[in-house]
Amino acid sequence: LEPGRDGVGDYVRLLALECAKQGHTCSLIALEDPFLQSRSQIDNSPLSTLRISPQLGWPERTRQAQHFLEQVQPDWLSFHFVPYSFNSKGINYDLDKHLQPLFRGCKLHFMFHEVWIGENHRVRLKQRIIGMVQRYFIGRLICKLNPNVIHTSNPHYRDLLNQHRIQAQMLPMFGTIHNGGISGDSWVFTALKANGFGISSENRHKCILFGFFGTIQTHWPAEPLFQYLLELVQQYGYKIAVISVGHLRNGAAVWSRLVETYSSTLTFLRLDEQPTEKISELLNSLDFGISTTSFNIAGKSSTIAAMIEHGLPVVFNWDGEPWLLREGSPEPEEPLFWRVDDNFLSRVVNKRGRGPVYSGVQKIAMQFVHALQESREV
Repeated sequence: LEPGRDGVGDYVRLLALECAKQGHTCSLIALEDPFLQSRSQIDNSPLSTLRISPQLGWPERTRQAQHFLEQVQPDWLSFHFVPYSFNSKGINYDLDKHLQPLFRGCKLHFMFHEVWIGENHRVRLKQRIIGMVQRYFIGRLICKLNPNVIHTSNPHYRDLLNQHRIQAQMLPMFGTIHNGGISGDSWVFTALKANGFGISSENRHKCILFGFFGTIQTHWPAEPLFQYLLELVQQYGYKIAVISVGHLRNGAAVWSRLVETYSSTLTFLRLDEQPTEKISELLNSLDFGISTTSFNIAGKSSTIAAMIEHGLPVVFNWDGEPWLLREGSPEPEEPLFWRVDDNFLSRVVNKRGRGPVYSGVQKIAMQFVHALQESREV
């Protein structure tokens, strides 16, 4: 729950803060916070928060969480789930046993930020088997905990859950970067010039800035996008810079390969971790964001949501593997989603417009609370 350390943690904290603004009393618990220096920590500003280190065994974690819940007396518990948060293989065989004591006496909301693996075509047999085991224990977790409301962030996850008798509704992601309305042109241009990329207000129209935000997925394909970027330089005379901001984590190797392969023609700038204000300024200065999340699950990404809320077009270089769904719903069309296809070059050359700026957290917090209230009325 430390700001800027984890996407789900940022999402939960900002959702709770917005719900508090709307008149609801909210508290936060991180049951396995790997960035915590001490074994556990309680903080009451701005919200009452308990963070517990994975150094503690589950009995002690459960005891501390129960004591905290006795103090705050919640009507609802909202549990935000990522399979790999609690087990390195994503196999949560005993999570239900640890959670059941915490969820007695109040209603339960369950948010799937991710589901099991292995539901795509052409996956290896090992992944499919691991996914089947993950799915079994997720099903058991839902059966044992019996949540009153289940949400997930995109149509593909919803359809997968529903197909396996877990009745989920949609709760879209919002961006976790507040838009301060300030452009970062001054410091971004300075940083680019230090890398040999001459950019100014006079030649800005001949420069195109692309940006990665956060982790670059290790299986993300660079082509055909980067071939098109080379053509923009060689055939159309544009200057192209590619900027990365945030934690690359395992994507650092991908970034290194991009620099090694394309730096003779394109300029690369790696900014690493930055304050949220700086990230917002950068998003306001870019021409395009690059998503390494596949198009078919774009709705799961808070970084994509942040780009869209800043009015930034987002480029998708791949659709993702087809899902093994009997039935499925397409991802809603978003005008700022740009797919790399045969028309990509002409669209970039002829139409480089930004979209409207807005904040999604207020609307989504209202939708969240409304879903809980509807459940209570049933």
